[in-house]
Amino acid sequence: MVRVLYLIENGSYRFDHRARREVCTLRDAGCMVRVICPAVDGESLRETMDESVEIYRYRYPSFGKGFVGHLGEYGASLSCMSSIMAYIHARHGFDVIHAVNPPDLLWMLVAPYKAIGKRFVFDHYDLNPELFEDKFGDSGAMKVLPIVRAAEKASIQLADYVISTNDSYRQIAIDRCNKDPARVRVVRNGPDVSRFRLVDPDPECADLGDIVIGYLGNMNSQDGLDLFVEMARIIRDEFGRDNIGYALVGSGDVMKDLVAWRAKHGLEDKMKLCGRMSAEEFMPILSATHICVQPDPPSRLNEVSTMNKPMEYMALSKPVVTFALKETMVTGGDVCQYVEGADPRDLAAKVVELADDPERCKALGKLGRERVEKILSWPHQAPNLLQIYEELFPGRIEWGTYSASA
Repeated sequence: MVRVLYLIENGSYRFDHRARREVCTLRDAGCMVRVICPAVDGESLRETMDESVEIYRYRYPSFGKGFVGHLGEYGASLSCMSSIMAYIHARHGFDVIHAVNPPDLLWMLVAPYKAIGKRFVFDHYDLNPELFEDKFGDSGAMKVLPIVRAAEKASIQLADYVISTNDSYRQIAIDRCNKDPARVRVVRNGPDVSRFRLVDPDPECADLGDIVIGYLGNMNSQDGLDLFVEMARIIRDEFGRDNIGYALVGSGDVMKDLVAWRAKHGLEDKMKLCGRMSAEEFMPILSATHICVQPDPPSRLNEVSTMNKPMEYMALSKPVVTFALKETMVTGGDVCQYVEGADPRDLAAKVVELADDPERCKALGKLGRERVEKILSWPHQAPNLLQIYEELFPGRIEWGTYSASA
């Protein structure tokens, strides 16, 4: 049995769909997985999911959303995680540390264990230098950008294997961080289609309008929620469509701003903010929607990042409207409806066009579901993850069918 220590600093295991898929795939392959992550929404500090998955949580530190606040959060988190790692190592032991970013600071916790022979898999969720520039590009915090770049390189260089979510990230690990190409593998995001199924729609969301537009995902500065709200205003005020409502699932740094933007434009009765939810909780919300939107605007980060949103929308047979981002177009192929540039008026026009063509919406939804099932879903990616572990621990991985749920 391979003993895996899985580290998440940036959120709860419960809401990290990729982490859950990876952990459950490793469990089904015969591994014992222990996860360390923050506790949010009153979660218990210790939870046994089943005999092969245990969750160790610490109280999530919050020091605000500015640069100093992030430093405080990271310092407190690293201290808590380090203590739990030491406890698990002494009590149970582990063979490999699987750490996801952001931030690119967990290598500091891994290095002492790497020195005594433990293996390290770095799961490259986000490009932190680009993310840092998006968040703090107009502030004095940019003085530390060289340190952010050095942390990224340290994480990638220390790893036995780097997992990239797409080919763009893989090439960055090779070119920017000088990683051996043989040690960088692509494991794409991909929904578990067995969990993404339409259910009875949430009645409150269904009552928001004759057509309901959905959003699912993080709500941070790079995610384009300001553009989403402006799109909604334009649809009502410039297209004269007050029969269209909006249901948004998620949370993040701009949640308070989102509430203010909604109030500023008088959209409270048409725009429901549902907060962060597990997949089981948000299925009725998205089942009530007719069209889903990915409003992430073009940027150095967004162009090369693979978003979960469009795949999860397609898994629920929802037509998708999105800006024409490089890796999003790889994900969506000819199924998603793309808008060039970053103008919310163009998003609004495309949404109204689809709202007036229910037959096309139905056809696009069917094509999206088929694309997920045949190309994008997690069963197509799980073998890539397990191949890494097979090479690290020959003969200790059990190959079979993976449920990807816990």
